[in-house]
Formats: sequence, structure tokens, C-alpha cells
Amino acid sequence: MIDDGLASGFTMKAAIKMIQKYNPQKIYLAVPTAPLLTVKKFKDDADNIFCPNIRDTWHFAVASAYKHWYDIPETEVLEIIKKSEYYMK
Repeated sequence: MIDDGLASGFTMKAAIKMIQKYNPQKIYLAVPTAPLLTVKKFKDDADNIFCPNIRDTWHFAVASAYKHWYDIPETEVLEIIKKSEYYMK
């Protein structure tokens, strides 16, 4: 499972709970950045966590780990999805 970063981790926890219903053999998490406390929350939920930028801090925002962070408009996201070879109508 991939995310742009974990802050509290609540969204990823919900995603893992949903995926576990399909009885996967393993669950791997790949995120570029997260606080140490959040990473520790997933030790029992994932078989391995790949996170190269773990910060030991109480206050954390995913956007702070990026040089150029901006919100992508919904129209742009939909256009990217439509151009994907895996897009199905």
C-alpha cells in the first residue's frame, strides 16, 4: 500500500482494515515520510514498512517533507486517471 506520507495514520489504518478482509498473504506499506510514533503504530498491521524519512517529532505535516507541495485539483486527477492504461469506464 502506498501513500504520499503518514501524519496520524488514521486513513492508512482504515485502508489496511478494508484490505485485510480479502486475506492478503502480506501487507507492505511504502510511504516517503512519517513521524516515528505513527510508524510504530503499524508494526502489527504490516509485514514491512518502507519509509526513508522518519521524523522524531510531535508536530508533523506531510507537506513539510516536500519541497513543492500543492493540492491537485479534482479535474487534474480525473484527467490522469482517464489517461491511465488501467482506467475502466
